[in-house]
Amino acid sequence: MLAPSSQTKPSLDAEPDPLGHLLKMIREQGDIVRYRSGYGPVHLFNHPDHVQSIVQNTNFERTALLKMVTGDGLLASDGRRWQSQRRLLQPPFHEKCLHGFLPMIADATMGMLRRWEALPGATRSVDIGRETKRLTLEIILRVLFEKVSQDEVTRMADAANVVMQHLGELSDVVLNVPLVMDPGRETRFRAALGTIDALVAGLTARVSTGAGRTGGVVPTLLEARGKGLVTDQEVRDEIVTMIIAGHETTAIALAWTLYLLSRHPGTQTQLADEVDQELNPQVPTTEVLSRLGYMRMVFDEAMRLYPPVSMVVRQSQKDDTVGGVSIPAGALVVLSAYTTHRHPDFWSDPERFDPGRFHPDRSHGRHRYAYFPFLGGRHQCLGQGLVMLEAPVILALLTRYVRVTIPEGSVGRPLPGMALRVRSGFPATVDFRSALPPC
Repeated sequence: MLAPSSQTKPSLDAEPDPLGHLLKMIREQGDIVRYRSGYGPVHLFNHPDHVQSIVQNTNFERTALLKMVTGDGLLASDGRRWQSQRRLLQPPFHEKCLHGFLPMIADATMGMLRRWEALPGATRSVDIGRETKRLTLEIILRVLFEKVSQDEVTRMADAANVVMQHLGELSDVVLNVPLVMDPGRETRFRAALGTIDALVAGLTARVSTGAGRTGGVVPTLLEARGKGLVTDQEVRDEIVTMIIAGHETTAIALAWTLYLLSRHPGTQTQLADEVDQELNPQVPTTEVLSRLGYMRMVFDEAMRLYPPVSMVVRQSQKDDTVGGVSIPAGALVVLSAYTTHRHPDFWSDPERFDPGRFHPDRSHGRHRYAYFPFLGGRHQCLGQGLVMLEAPVILALLTRYVRVTIPEGSVGRPLPGMALRVRSGFPATVDFRSALPPC
C-alpha cells in the first residue's frame, strides 16, 4: 500500500517551523507520511520499528549531497567501499586510544575559558553556538594533527561555517523550505571549500614529514597511502569528513545542552553540585567522568529534545517495502530523530526536559531506536566514542567555572539540515563561579 499523502501545501507553509511541520504531519497522518519535496517524493518514517528496518537495510543508501564536500569519505559512501574505509579507520577510534586525548580536550576547553575571562566586565557576552563550534573544531584538528595554530583554527572555522550553511540550505529543500535565490552562494561555498582543502593539505604535509602526530587517523591514512591502499584524494576525503562530522554536531549538542540548562536553573544547580563534588580540584579523568552520572543523563536528554542530526535522508535503490508501505526505487526516505524522540508511545510528556528519563531504572527495556542521536546499524557514528568523551569533559569544566545564561526569547526555532541549527545563534552571558587556576 501507499503511505498517506500530506495535503499540506509545500514550501511556505512548512518554512517558518519545518520540524514543527513534520510533527504536525505525523500527528495528523500517523507514523508513515508521504509528501512531495523539491527533490521528489519523500516517505517519512517515525516509528522506531521503521527506523530499525531502514538503518539495517542495505537498499537505503546515502544521497549525493555530502559528496560535494567530503567526496567519497566515510560519511558519504556505501557498499564495499564503505566497509573498507570503516575497517581502516575503526582502530584509532577505539576507547583506549581516545582516552589519551583527555588532557588535550581539557586544555582546549580551559583555553576558551581563559579567553572569556579576559573579556571586559563581570558578566561577559558570548555566542555559545559560535564558541562551542570553534572549541570542538580545535579539538578535532588537534586529534587529527596534534599541532595546530589559532590562526588555522580561525580560518578553518570561518570556512566550515560557510560550507555547513550551504549544505544545510540545500538539505532543507527535502522539508520544502524554500531555497532563497542568492547568486553569491555558490561562489562563497567554492571559496570556503578551497580554503578547507588548502588547510588540510598543509596540515597533512606536516604530519607526513614528521612534524605532526605520530599516531591516529592521519598517520593511519598516510601509512595506507604508502602501501597503495588509498590515493591522495581519498586521504583528503577522509580527513575533511572527520573535520566536518567531528566538530559541528558535537558543538550543536553542547549549545543546546547549555540552552536547556539555562532554561532550567534547578537542573543547572544540581549538575553544578555533582561537578563540584566529583571534579574539584581535579582535571577530568576517565574515573571522574564515570562518576558524573547526572551529567550523562542531562546530555542524553538534551540530545533527545535537540538531536544534533535531526534528519537523515536515504534513497531507495530498488523497489522495497517498509511497515507494509511500498517504496519505489529512487524515492527518498526520511528519518527524523527530532520527531521519533518525541513519539508519545515511548516518551511520556515528550516536550518536557527531564534528565531522569535516562536513569538506568527508567531507560531499561526502551526500544533501541526510540533514541538514536548517533543513528545505528552499520552506519552508526564512528565518532560516537569521541563525542561521549569530549562533551562531558567540556560540560564538566564549563559547569565547574561558569554559569551560562541564555536570555529568554533569544533563541529561535531549531532548523534542520545537516545539523540542528538556529537562525539567531545562542547569545549568552557568562558569569564566573570561581577563578580559573593559574596557567
